[in-house]
Amino acid sequence: MEPENGQSHYTEALVCLPNLGIAYPSPQISAPTKTRGDLGLREEGIIYLCSQTLFKYLPQFDYTIAAIARQVPACQFVFIARPNRYIAEQFRQRMQRSFAAAGLDSEEYCRILPPQDQQSYWNLNQVSDIFLDSLGWSGGHTTLEAIACSLPVVTCPGELMRSRHSYGILKMLGVTATIAASEAEYIAIAVRLGTDQQWRRQIVEQIIQGRPGLYDDQTCVAALEEFYQRVVREYNG
Repeated sequence: MEPENGQSHYTEALVCLPNLGIAYPSPQISAPTKTRGDLGLREEGIIYLCSQTLFKYLPQFDYTIAAIARQVPACQFVFIARPNRYIAEQFRQRMQRSFAAAGLDSEEYCRILPPQDQQSYWNLNQVSDIFLDSLGWSGGHTTLEAIACSLPVVTCPGELMRSRHSYGILKMLGVTATIAASEAEYIAIAVRLGTDQQWRRQIVEQIIQGRPGLYDDQTCVAALEEFYQRVVREYNG
């Protein structure tokens, strides 16, 4: 997740652990019990899941959502009203302005759901088609859950580690075709996933094949243990 010049972003000494640096348990996903209609979503069309906490969505990137909508017929973007309904209302107004600037009505494309319990949230992932990572502040936990639900993940890493979680996850997974190098490429990848069903299925198959090596990785645990032991030895030396 850290860039090559990661040390320059810290006053402390940066100690990088192998792979993701975390041993994340494989989520035990239950079969979905609700349909799109049960969740208040369209039964047809592409659903882009955008489930980060809303303060991760920075205003300068609002245009990317509308740009995707212009190119993917009958798509829907699903957000979750976290942390509260007041911020959700501010975000809804931002989407209205961004979509209006693109000549679209955000109410036709954007759906903001209330907070979900764990099973309902996994159900939401399973009825969606594509997971859109937030730009500037990437998903980590949410990305690992989306992959467990076989969702293609579109991400665009930035300079700082906080924008590179999904990038690191996809690199370890071995699925790099949905990693964008720019905002324009992020839009293009999201559009292609939404309009090219065969390619989307290929990405899903790659996710399923690479997934066993992603979770419960103990390599970083052993490395952290070694680090602590070395520090103690040096201190007592």
